[in-house]
Parts: sequence; structure tokens; C-alpha cells
Amino acid sequence: MICPICNENMENGIINIPSGMKNPINLYPYDVFMQKAFMPFTKKGIEKAGGVVLLIDQSLMMPHINAYNCRKCRKIIIDY
Repeated sequence: MICPICNENMENGIINIPSGMKNPINLYPYDVFMQKAFMPFTKKGIEKAGGVVLLIDQSLMMPHINAYNCRKCRKIIIDY
């Protein structure tokens, strides 16, 4: 994959997810994250707050998310 920022080749990789956590990685809009005294922990609650739950692939021995890494501009692209 080509990096959309700097046009260099990106490395295919995996982000390892700690086991035992149902939704360990979530993305929230900045303003929602800064305004909340607490964050929702269910998929429905996260999405209702405008967040995105990154689905975890359980096909290998360790839960993971496939990603692409650009070492030049230090960006990571994740499919969800």
C-alpha cells in the first residue's frame, strides 16, 4: 500500500490486542472524548457516542487488527 501522506510504501503489519478485553481499541471524536466524564464500554454505547469500535480478528493465536505502517511519516492505516 502507498502512504496517502508521503507516497512511500507502507509495511503490512498487525496490531496485537491484549487478550481478555472485548473492545480494547476504540476511536472517539476529539470533542466527544474531551467532554465525557466517562466513556461507554459497549459497542452500542461507543457508536452512540460517535465512536468507532475496531473489530478484532480472532483467526490467529493472538487477537489482532491488520494495519499498514508508514515509517517515514509515522502514520498507521487500519481497516475496520
